[in-house]
Amino acid sequence: MVSVHEATLSSGDGIVLVEDLDYEAVSAAIGGAFADSAGPPGTRAGAKLFGSSGGILLIRCADQCSRPLIRVEVWDTVPEVFEAPWQWQERRTLTLRSGGFCVTDGDGFMPAPLAEIDAGAGTGDYHVVFGHDGRDAARTEISRIRRETFRLTATESDAVWRRLIGVERYLLRVWPAEV
Repeated sequence: MVSVHEATLSSGDGIVLVEDLDYEAVSAAIGGAFADSAGPPGTRAGAKLFGSSGGILLIRCADQCSRPLIRVEVWDTVPEVFEAPWQWQERRTLTLRSGGFCVTDGDGFMPAPLAEIDAGAGTGDYHVVFGHDGRDAARTEISRIRRETFRLTATESDAVWRRLIGVERYLLRVWPAEV
C-alpha cells in the first residue's frame, strides 16, 4: 500500500528539509545534514544535492528562489519501480523517533499535505530515495525571471515568479528499513 502526499513549497534559502516530527531529534541532526551536503569550506560551490543525518534529509534546490513540487510516497514494502524522467539519488536511512515526518521549506513553513506524514511502521529506521526532475529548466527560468522582473512592482513581479511553481520537482519514496 502507498500513501501519497503532495504540495508545492517556496524553498527557504534554496533548501527543502524532510525531518522527524520530534523537534529534539531534528535539532540534534541538522548540523550533520548540512555538513554531509557541504562543499569546500566558505563556498556553496561543490555542494552536494543532498545530505542526511539521523532524522533529517536536506535537499538543495536548483536555486534559492525555487518553488518545487514535492511528492512523497510512503510505501509498506520496498519500491520496485524507479522510472524516468526522475534522476534517482542514492538511498539514505532516516531514524524517525516519532514514527512520522514533515517536509518544510527550511524556514519551518510546511503546507498541510506535508505537515504531518505517518511513516507507517512506528518509530525506527526508514529508507528514503528521491528523484528529481526539472532542475536545469528551473535554473533557466529563474535567470529569465530575474531579468524580466528587474523593474517591475512587487505585485507584478510576484505574478511573474508564479510561473516557476512546479517546474522543479522532487519525488521521495519512504519505506521501513526492516522490510
